[in-house]
Amino acid sequence: MCKKIMNPSFADLPSSLIEVIMSHLALKNNIRASAACKSWYEVGVSVRVVEKHPWLICFPKRGNLFEFRDPLHWKLYTLGLPELAESTVCYSRFGWLLMRKATSKDVFFFNPFSRDIISLPKCELAFEHITFYCPHIR
Repeated sequence: MCKKIMNPSFADLPSSLIEVIMSHLALKNNIRASAACKSWYEVGVSVRVVEKHPWLICFPKRGNLFEFRDPLHWKLYTLGLPELAESTVCYSRFGWLLMRKATSKDVFFFNPFSRDIISLPKCELAFEHITFYCPHIR
């Protein structure tokens, strides 16, 4: 009986594993790795995240009309957000705003695009600054 000599290759990796690898790469490295072979290219393009630039949010002095500015493309969008009445932004990350009600100690997450609100438990401790981090989101 003759044994077949196996020459394993990176191209033989399961696409699910390549997807995990590619999704953790920065854009520049994803593009480089995509040049390895056709299967890596297809997976790399499917999980590629184009670098996004930040937008600016301008809070109104009165009312609920907020301005969102895209400084890279010089565009302005206006959006009514009554959910944010009497609130201030503590922090922003991944499209979420960490908000604090000016009249109370209420703290909540708000996504201005989906309008999702996540209320947080009352914090009895005094704080000047607050932030958040999520290791599963890039």
